[in-house]
Amino acid sequence: MKHFNLTAYEPNATAYSVRQRIRNELLLLRSRWHIILLGLAFQYVHGIFTQLAYRMHQPAAQPLHDVGFQLVPELPAGARWVSEAIFTVLLLSFIGWTFTPLLQHRNFSTAVLWTRLLTVLVVCQSLRILSFSSTQLPGPAPHCHAGTATATVPPATAWWQHLVVDVKRQVATSCGDLIFSSHMTFILTGVLAFTHYGSKRLAKAAGWAAAAVLAVLIISARKHYTVDVVIAWYTVPMVYTLLHVYWRQRCSSSYALLPTTADAEERAAAAAGKAAVHCCVTGVPASNKPDL
Repeated sequence: MKHFNLTAYEPNATAYSVRQRIRNELLLLRSRWHIILLGLAFQYVHGIFTQLAYRMHQPAAQPLHDVGFQLVPELPAGARWVSEAIFTVLLLSFIGWTFTPLLQHRNFSTAVLWTRLLTVLVVCQSLRILSFSSTQLPGPAPHCHAGTATATVPPATAWWQHLVVDVKRQVATSCGDLIFSSHMTFILTGVLAFTHYGSKRLAKAAGWAAAAVLAVLIISARKHYTVDVVIAWYTVPMVYTLLHVYWRQRCSSSYALLPTTADAEERAAAAAGKAAVHCCVTGVPASNKPDL
């Protein structure tokens, strides 16, 4: 009987599988790169408006009355970094997870997931821009109180200055862009997507628990009013759900998985007699994956 060298075969099979997944992702990316590029470019537009809100900020000696501030003790100045650390860990962990389809089988595509996530972010950030641009609230953070050097920034003297975003200043001492929390917008978008497409229940529960802890720490650090966090907690899920209902209706299958190609592309490929990627299956020809 002939014996196969499985030790030599498995790495080659794994390498082939990874290459095939990358080719599939590039195929999906080819029809979606412009959406992803626009979504990333909108982060710059969002930065322009948050800087404008900083310029319009009207500081007060004391923050507005807030029930959350009465219930949650204020973090010491030396401990305010904790919320940023949790936010960074959650965000980087989620970004890493979105690329796992390149290495192992998942029920979603990296290219399509990023297209959807950026669409959700753009809608939420557009609502956020409308909100904080409509009503200016005095910042609750200590560096936003009246009399501090960072509470206001000089007005722009030329139109082009609005287009130059001081990223370091916006991250460290920004004021005015309060309703609703940008930190919670990013994290809730990630947690919702992980809940939808992830496979580990314990990890999903941990993600929601971490998001809840982050919300409390944001209030405790006085980075936002409680209302800013509360609005994010119902606005982001509503936007995410509405968009996914729309995407699911466009999918030709009853799967609750992530579509990987546009319906029009599939119909065109099927009409031409070519192998098409099923609407709701990642990187698998429709002829090889029957509907369930």
